[in-house]
Amino acid sequence: MSKDLGNDPNRLGLNYGNKASKVTKSSSTPFQRIQDKIKELERSLEKQRNQNEKIQDNVKGFEQRLEEQYDQNEKMQDEMKDLKQRLEEHSTRNEKIQDTTKKLELSLEEQYNQNEKMQDKIKDLERRLEEQYCQNEMIQKTRDQRFEYYNGKIEKLDESVQKLTNWTSQLKDRIDEDFQMRDQETDNLDAVQNVQHTMQKVLATVMEQQHKHISDTIEFQTRLPDMIQRELSIQRMFDPEPRLDRGPDVYAKPTQYE
Repeated sequence: MSKDLGNDPNRLGLNYGNKASKVTKSSSTPFQRIQDKIKELERSLEKQRNQNEKIQDNVKGFEQRLEEQYDQNEKMQDEMKDLKQRLEEHSTRNEKIQDTTKKLELSLEEQYNQNEKMQDKIKDLERRLEEQYCQNEMIQKTRDQRFEYYNGKIEKLDESVQKLTNWTSQLKDRIDEDFQMRDQETDNLDAVQNVQHTMQKVLATVMEQQHKHISDTIEFQTRLPDMIQRELSIQRMFDPEPRLDRGPDVYAKPTQYE
């Protein structure tokens, strides 16, 4: 058996190549050679065990790094989920902001339309006020001209009454003088009395006409605004649109009252 071990150099799995056939026999015994081979195998096993330990350490390191990478991946996934949630919330807020903006734009547009309508109404009111102002001016001018006309009539009537009063006073003085002349004939006295009676009737008639004329003038001045307004209403019935190009003389022409 020892002979077989000595003749087979690859018995323990060692490959020495071509050199093994050229090794000369040493003085060591086969037992020593076996021990050397065993030691060499032990060293190889030790190296292999060390390498395996290093490999295991590397594997543990890889596992730890993989676990850390897995944890990082989980954290990244959580962060991604958080980012997605935040993006979704941000998108929702943006949609709400857009909806609010659209509502504000719609409200602003409605307010703008209302403002335009209000401006149109204001312009229409200003136009009506201007027309009313022109009509009031024409009415005032017509009233002033009518008042001026009737004041002139009243002044002339006052002058006539004053002249008649003076003439009546002179006549009365003459009558008084005639009464003092008692030596005149009775016929002359009767004639004077008749004249006096006639003049008193004339004076009473004039005073009555003056009073009636003054009353009619006051009544006319009182009714003048209604008459002018009625006249303008009749004109509007035939001409709905006010003609601002008419002059005040159209309404201011006084009516001749006798």
